[in-house]
Amino acid sequence: MSLEFADPDTVYLTYGKFFAPAVIAVLACVLATRSRRPSSKRWSERWGWRLTIAGYTIITLGMIGSYWLSLGDAMYGAVLFGMLLGIPAASSSASACSAAASAHASQPG
Repeated sequence: MSLEFADPDTVYLTYGKFFAPAVIAVLACVLATRSRRPSSKRWSERWGWRLTIAGYTIITLGMIGSYWLSLGDAMYGAVLFGMLLGIPAASSSASACSAAASAHASQPG
């Protein structure tokens, strides 16, 4: 009895089928984290969350369309666009978090 592997295309599609539910889990964590944040947010944090949620939603739809529905290369463009949305979201979220941390550190007690 010998161990054989599938062809590279099958392995690639199988990996992609795992990655789509993983991105759905990340999107669920993002939504849960956002719901735990205080309602009074700065402008940059509000837009950071909007871009993050939109980016992960687009990535999720692109992954599902590409790997589960076999819609082709157009879905890779959607995934890339969703990832590009994450660049300004990461910078605005980071600035909001550092501002919140410095405000918290300046409070007595």
